[in-house]
Amino acid sequence: IFKEPTPQAEKVPGAALEPGTVVYGFPGSMAWVRLARGQEGWAPVRSFASARELRLSARWALLRAERVFSEALEVGWPGLAEPPHPYRAAYSVEWRLAPGEEPPIGFAGAAGSGFRSHGHSLSLSTRAMLHGLPAGANIQLRAGVRVAAQSAGEADFRLLGPWLDFTTGSPIPEDEEGEAGRNIDPFGAARGSCESSHCRGYVVDVEAMAVTGANTSNLVSSAICQRCGKSFDAHSRLDEMARHAKSQAPAASEPKPASVVAEPSSKLLQRYRVVHTMVYVRDRASVKGRTLGVLKQGDAVRGWPRSGWLRLNRESSVFAANEQRDAWILIHGAEVGLGRLLQEVGEDDEDVGQQEAGSAEGASAVGGGQVKFLEEAAAETRLALPRPLDFDVVHDKAVSVRATPFLAANIVGEIQPGSVLRGWPAGDWLKLEDDRWVVTSSLLAGQRPMLAARWSAITVLQAFEEAMLVRWPGLEAKEAVKY
Repeated sequence: IFKEPTPQAEKVPGAALEPGTVVYGFPGSMAWVRLARGQEGWAPVRSFASARELRLSARWALLRAERVFSEALEVGWPGLAEPPHPYRAAYSVEWRLAPGEEPPIGFAGAAGSGFRSHGHSLSLSTRAMLHGLPAGANIQLRAGVRVAAQSAGEADFRLLGPWLDFTTGSPIPEDEEGEAGRNIDPFGAARGSCESSHCRGYVVDVEAMAVTGANTSNLVSSAICQRCGKSFDAHSRLDEMARHAKSQAPAASEPKPASVVAEPSSKLLQRYRVVHTMVYVRDRASVKGRTLGVLKQGDAVRGWPRSGWLRLNRESSVFAANEQRDAWILIHGAEVGLGRLLQEVGEDDEDVGQQEAGSAEGASAVGGGQVKFLEEAAAETRLALPRPLDFDVVHDKAVSVRATPFLAANIVGEIQPGSVLRGWPAGDWLKLEDDRWVVTSSLLAGQRPMLAARWSAITVLQAFEEAMLVRWPGLEAKEAVKY
């Protein structure tokens, strides 16, 4: 410890700092700290030798990796105590390739690569996301802070922390990125690049979404791009016409792929509807099979049930996987912690409850999986929301109240148009506070909804030629909500 902030100054007799000691002080520059809290003198931040080894590490600037992505890092740090008014702290996080680190192939000078050899991010909090990083690379980060007031003449100072070593996530293999379903959001839309993060293409962890469950908020929170770390809605939505163009072409004009084998007898063909939020189409009857496509709740396909899986016929494989080939969908998700994924329906029925409506035993057998699935979904919604949601009855006729969420279930009451209901939504059903059920929207195509949720009632505040400013009541939730 020195009496003055210079190497030539006299040392404080008998004063020294042992390794591991925690000291308090005021940075006088990047090189010196004036000690406080019972200690006097100045301590150098680095050694005076040519290596300039770090001696004091500022706790406020100790960066930690919160989340690691292929080409992004989310970091946090302790930061400074809130400065008194009128001062405010603004932080920065710089990054650079680690000394001696070789740029990845296509990194240096590659047009449109989206990468740089250094960069920074600004934040008013002690958390920041860094984008456009090279995948699988060793990089260095350091935190900085500026404390200043908006008015002129006030104190204004800057501090910089030390460079710390980090590693970005592994590169995403091209064959893995090209798998069907890897750019599909929770609502079935294909997503592309992200302008704000310079991400060149949305890539989602399909396995994480598959085990998320029926709760929509969980699906949304898991639909983070593995490349840039941003949500799916930050990525541009692709034109779905290209995805379906192949399915519109005449089947005879396409050669039969080698992966397509002879189909079983059409007499055994059965029709199924997706009752889960989304399901994955795979190249074999295994949850480890390669993903060929994604189907949304309400989509209908035909095929042959085989040991808990549905093998799609040619027309359905084109619809679900955009090509004629062997394609499979898991019927019940018990092995991945989910409920029923597909429900068998009749060829002419628009809802599963109508297949055997004339038989109570048959209806119970057909609808048991759907009832269990919707009960679980309502329970998840109840855990996420602090109170039930309000719905207006907007149908022009009385709405039936049923004992279970199944159209063949017993009708136990009626709700008149204009009434207000309160309950927990699950799929196309609402579980009322008294545990009875009401269908929220007609399951027959082209018919108007039965109930309208008040939380999503949109009000147009201002209209422009090519834009609209809108508002809606929204949800109260126990965790963060994203619209």
